[in-house]
Amino acid sequence: MNQYKLSNGYNIESTCEMAIYTYGRKHQQIKAIEELGELIQALTNSVVGADHNVEEESADVEIMIFQLKKFFKTKDQKRETKRPMGISLIIKDLSYLVTELSRAYNGQDHHVSHAIYKVDEALQHIRKIYHVDCIEKYKYEKLERLSTNLLKCRTHWRE
Repeated sequence: MNQYKLSNGYNIESTCEMAIYTYGRKHQQIKAIEELGELIQALTNSVVGADHNVEEESADVEIMIFQLKKFFKTKDQKRETKRPMGISLIIKDLSYLVTELSRAYNGQDHHVSHAIYKVDEALQHIRKIYHVDCIEKYKYEKLERLSTNLLKCRTHWRE
């Protein structure tokens, strides 16, 4: 995921670190909960045959997971799972991370790393079910916008 080279010279790692520094850990935890909720809603819409934006919401969650791994110091683990994963299990794993982030927000983060791993695994399954090219396109566009906004914030603060 760190392969993105943005037009301003930044990559995903520097952009996500700048987001954490600029907005703060607590704010980004709340933002992650919001993005997880939006992905759950998009997946639910997909299941019932309604219009959905799973690819776009998945891109948002992938960016937030990268940030969560940074401040919860979660190491990337090999993702060779034998666990079959349908949409209902993906939604369950996303909900589990929402619960654990809520607990972490209140100072109880003992299961967050495990929940992050499960969602990271679920995102890989989403990539198998939905349009991976769309997810990548949305992720790049979102990282471009985020890094541009962060640079504007930093410039504004210096003035």
